[in-house]
Amino acid sequence: MVSTMAHSPAVLDSYLSLSRAMKRVKIPRALSEKLSLVVQERIGCGTCRESHREADRAAGLSGTDMELARQGTSTDPREAALIGLALRVLAEPGALSDEDVTEVRAHGWSDRAIAEVVGVAALNLLTGAFNLPAGIQPGSEDRASRDRASGDSAVTARPGAGIQSRRGADSGGAGARRSASSSAWFARTPESMTRATQSSSATCGLVSA
Repeated sequence: MVSTMAHSPAVLDSYLSLSRAMKRVKIPRALSEKLSLVVQERIGCGTCRESHREADRAAGLSGTDMELARQGTSTDPREAALIGLALRVLAEPGALSDEDVTEVRAHGWSDRAIAEVVGVAALNLLTGAFNLPAGIQPGSEDRASRDRASGDSAVTARPGAGIQSRRGADSGGAGARRSASSSAWFARTPESMTRATQSSSATCGLVSA
């Protein structure tokens, strides 16, 4: 994902800056992962969901914890309030009222935590919304690496299909075109930008250090 973002230095810099800044959130790591999981569940980015499931396990979440988070809730009423806020920030931010925020505060959450929920939701929206139209799904980065290693970096453009690899264009079918598009993007990433992003570990809205 980061390599593909390098096509736009402005987008890449914005993402990396926000990702690094969000590592300083005070929301507990396990809870921030639950927030990310529920947001990505609604966005529908498979790559991000997979990344967060791995991070959830590393944070000590159980299968039940993750399943409840995907459903937008938690066994802990305080956590459920914050998870619900994250969903509304994603789906209907204009409908949030002072009473809604007051209710979250009533569960013991500070204004800092409330602000950080917005940040977590925004970071995850950026990653998920970028990955989906770019065709970045689980395994696509591995395929791109294999294509680069084999020298298959030629690309072609077809109306309505976006940038894609020539191999994908020849194979036919919408599914093949979609899966190939991310490989083409990776292959076309400016070399200088690729080197600049290799040291970054930021991925898919992960905000925990």
